[in-house]
Amino acid sequence: MIHYKNSFRNAWMALLCGAMLCVSCKEDEPKSAACDIMTFSVNSEEWEIDGTNVTHAYPVEMGGSPLTPAITLSPGATVNPPSGEEQNFFTAEGITYTVTAEDGATTKTYAVKATSNMLTVSVENGTSYNDQIDLVKADIEIDDETEIITLVSAPYTGGGFTMTLPASVSDRYLSSVFDEIPTGVTVSDPQVKSCTVSLEAYKSEINTGYFYHGAGNWGGEAIYVDGNVTITGSYIQTETYGETTLTYTHTYDMHLSRGWNMVYDKLTEEGHSFKYEVTTQVPAGAKWVFYDYPPITPRSLHKRASSRPSKRLMK
Repeated sequence: MIHYKNSFRNAWMALLCGAMLCVSCKEDEPKSAACDIMTFSVNSEEWEIDGTNVTHAYPVEMGGSPLTPAITLSPGATVNPPSGEEQNFFTAEGITYTVTAEDGATTKTYAVKATSNMLTVSVENGTSYNDQIDLVKADIEIDDETEIITLVSAPYTGGGFTMTLPASVSDRYLSSVFDEIPTGVTVSDPQVKSCTVSLEAYKSEINTGYFYHGAGNWGGEAIYVDGNVTITGSYIQTETYGETTLTYTHTYDMHLSRGWNMVYDKLTEEGHSFKYEVTTQVPAGAKWVFYDYPPITPRSLHKRASSRPSKRLMK
């Protein structure tokens, strides 16, 4: 006589034991020790991963801007700081990321850093200047403008130019941000030195004008600093000419990372009062603009007053 009830019970027990053995096998499998950053991107733009170094180059005007990365990892791994957390990658040290493997014990440290020494310039109405410009030079004026050093040059084509500024600048070309820090202004690191590069336009080696990045009354140029520094605050100067007193208010809101940064300034005049504002905040709608020099006129006499911020910063 076949006992179906007992046969069914035995089959069920065998199936249950098999399932338990499978679960036990999975629990006994070692967890992964893989702890790699597989991809690192910002706004879908992939960064370069070379071993444990993650880097990307941005235009100068991006310097110091906070960025939010998207990070993919080895299966089961975690990362700190987490993916999607805003960071400033433009500092000298960059940001350190630690990836922990699924096993909870294996880790790997990544150095993540962005640079901002690229200039990809599309000039407003740029093609209309093709007959006035064939070369652009990144010049530094030193020794009270008695010497001009060209850091790098690039051809002007199609209404613009592309150049990469040097990652570092010789100490010979640098000077203190202020000769003497004014009362009311705070400089986080007074030892930091800087220089400003002027983007000069040439035609057959004749200096025909220069470029600045700005909007409205704001004008900006690239400044190199050899360390991270914050400059904030304001001070007032007065000058008297006969019965007329002129008041100058200087206001600073600058957050500079080691390397190249864009600095913008503006001069506002109201009667006998003048207000200088200097900031690293990119003005809304900023564009690259060409300013041409009148023929046979020294360029130093025709520089836009608000386009050379470092000259005032060092006073």
